Amino acid sequence: DYSGKTISKSDYSNKNILLYFNEGVGCPPCWQQAATLERDYEKFSALNTEILTIVIDPAEAIKTYIESYKISLPVLLDTDKKMSSDFQVLNMASSMHMGERPGHTFVLLGADNKIKWVGDYPEMNVNNEGILEKVKTALGK
Repeated sequence: DYSGKTISKSDYSNKNILLYFNEGVGCPPCWQQAATLERDYEKFSALNTEILTIVIDPAEAIKTYIESYKISLPVLLDTDKKMSSDFQVLNMASSMHMGERPGHTFVLLGADNKIKWVGDYPEMNVNNEGILEKVKTALGK
């Protein structure tokens, strides 16, 4: 992750994980979304759901964004685009750099490691209540 810590699915055993793939460098709305998610962290936590932001940029390239938006959620570095490829988020409608960068895509992994929901938002302006409702529905809550 951004801080240099290695993160794995086992770190979140018995938890749902909301992966937030975003464009990263050059996308203020993406970082605003991460900051908004962080503000509502307790609401997601009440659903047994952790939030992980994923960018393809190296740590030094996103440092300014992390600091200016005061992001303390884990920000995973997918510099080889393996996760982005594995979750097939590089060619979704929200990608302004098709095949090169994710756009504004959420993937909810259940505690059973199965994908429960995928949401792609080309408009890049998603309110957390809408995301929370999608997570609740996907988890049957």
